[in-house]
Amino acid sequence: MTLEFNLNADISRLKEWFTYNFLGINSTKTQAMVLGNSSYNFEFFVDPQQVIDIKPILKILGVTLDNNLSFKDHVTITLKKAYAKIAALRRIKRLIPSFIMISLYKTRLLAMQTNYQNSALFKFYK
Repeated sequence: MTLEFNLNADISRLKEWFTYNFLGINSTKTQAMVLGNSSYNFEFFVDPQQVIDIKPILKILGVTLDNNLSFKDHVTITLKKAYAKIAALRRIKRLIPSFIMISLYKTRLLAMQTNYQNSALFKFYK
C-alpha cells in the first residue's frame, strides 16, 4: 500500500535525523494509531526487525484518545479517579474538622485536572 510505504519512508527519515542529532528511537515505547475504521493491517518499522505497535487507544500527556478521536475513554478514566478520591474523603470525614475537609475537597478534586491535560484539551474546543 502506498500510504504504508510513504509512512515507513518518513519513519526512516526521522530515524536518520535522530541519528544525526545523537538521539534514538525507543521502539518499545513508540506507538502508532490508525485514525478511523480500517480493516487493513498496517506495519510500521523503525528497523527491519523492530515493528511499531499500532494501538486503538493511546494515552498522550495524560489524555486518552481512541482511533475516532473521541474523549469517551478519557472522561471515563477521569471520572473513576474523581470517584475514588471522593470515596477516600468520605472514609476520613469523621476524623477531621469540616474546614480541613473542605480544603482537601477543593485541592484534591477541583484542582485534580488543572494540569497539562486541560491545556491540551482546550485547543480542541477553540
